[in-house]
Amino acid sequence: MRQDGRTAGKADAAKSKKGGATAGAAGARLEETFRAADRNGDGRLSREEYPQAAVFDTVDANHDGFATLEEVRAYFAARRSKAAKP
Repeated sequence: MRQDGRTAGKADAAKSKKGGATAGAAGARLEETFRAADRNGDGRLSREEYPQAAVFDTVDANHDGFATLEEVRAYFAARRSKAAKP
């Protein structure tokens, strides 16, 4: 895509409409943090591995004793939506 006076800002506007770069970067950081916390590499976090033990029961939606990446994403999405509402 050309970046001159005719197109400058259009790509940025499209990204912000979709949550583009910011949402992608946040998702990548979340996944990176999850992988770093997953000490045994099984793709899920036990209560001992989870960085914020106080909220583990809330994150563990199915109460199986482990937090998956999907559960962690859902937890933070719910927090974002609560914060966005007045």
